[in-house]
Amino acid sequence: MKTAVIDIGSNTIKLDIFELSEKDMEQISSRSEKGALARHTKDGFLTNEGYDILKSILEKFLIAAVSDGCEKTYVFATQSLRGISNAEEVIENIKEALGVTIEIISGEDEALCSTNALMLDSPDAESGIMADMGGGSLELVEFENRAPKQICSLPLGALRVKEYLNASTVLTSSDEEKITSHVLSQLRNFPVTDKDTIYLIGGTARCIFSLCFDEKTEISPLDAEKSYRFLSSGGDETAALLMQRLPKRADNFMTGFYIFNIVCKYYGVKKIVLCKRSVRDGYLLKKAENKNI
Repeated sequence: MKTAVIDIGSNTIKLDIFELSEKDMEQISSRSEKGALARHTKDGFLTNEGYDILKSILEKFLIAAVSDGCEKTYVFATQSLRGISNAEEVIENIKEALGVTIEIISGEDEALCSTNALMLDSPDAESGIMADMGGGSLELVEFENRAPKQICSLPLGALRVKEYLNASTVLTSSDEEKITSHVLSQLRNFPVTDKDTIYLIGGTARCIFSLCFDEKTEISPLDAEKSYRFLSSGGDETAALLMQRLPKRADNFMTGFYIFNIVCKYYGVKKIVLCKRSVRDGYLLKKAENKNI
């Protein structure tokens, strides 16, 4: 059975289509559009312009899901809507206009969905840290024996931090100082010890690996730091490269990359592993386990 999952993020809105069977769940297509909803808020409210962008992309994706033969479509939102004051009104208006209900998932549920995706992707992941960065938040999970030990959702999404600190596309030394201070003040709320491996999940992580490490799925923190510094030294050339290769994330990619490096250094990990699945896989798995499919 074909099933669609639409993920409303703070930076991008994604549509994944899965083929489901009794024993397997395979992603057969994926697409995304930049909504940058985090930029379309004022005084804690999603603006009319932001609503129109959301509605337009959702309408396009819902049509695509039907055209691709999906029997069910799920729509969920993360920090993009859970962080605004008029979320209820937005959900009601979208339901009236498009006939679809948006589910806002909590930061904890988002982290658990991402952890479920990691467990699907990495059967040998027994212990470590899961880090899922979106545009609006960073979900962290410490796990042991493949079970969550502690969970945290922090306001450290790449777009959110860039906008909050008014950072440049290619960070200056002043930008880095401000981001470091801001990130460390948040990470102190999530103490973790004796974890050698961090598993990165989400669009920023996938972009880091595709841009800097070709087909690799495992690197060292030193590899990541060297690649960041190489890009950082490029100035306008790097900005142009990012616009060419990563047009949907070009403006906040370096912020996300830098935050990930701070996280890795703070927890003293020795190995960074890319998870190829996403929060959407984990969300759909949860629906299947709850027999909502």
